Amino acid sequence: DRGDRGDRGADTRDRASARRPREEKGRLVSKVECRESDLMILGFARTAKPTPEELKKAYKVMAMRWHPDRPHNRDKNTEATANFRSVKAAYDHLTRLPPAAR
Repeated sequence: DRGDRGDRGADTRDRASARRPREEKGRLVSKVECRESDLMILGFARTAKPTPEELKKAYKVMAMRWHPDRPHNRDKNTEATANFRSVKAAYDHLTRLPPAAR
């Protein structure tokens, strides 16, 4: 019975999707390219080695910039939503990496 599993099924799916290579514009992207693009989404240089505090601060800045409910984004809701989701995904990916890989 699935009812007694709780949220464990969702967590398993999230971890499995995190292990799958990311696909951008119809091609698979390497782990290095993922990391570099995630850093750039958060406003860092490709070769940056940000601390967890710097990642969190950059995430907050970009989340506030692209949140769809912010007044400056109300007329471009679709773009803001897509960018906000990209920022969230980049932050989640970078915070899951071991410190040496950041």
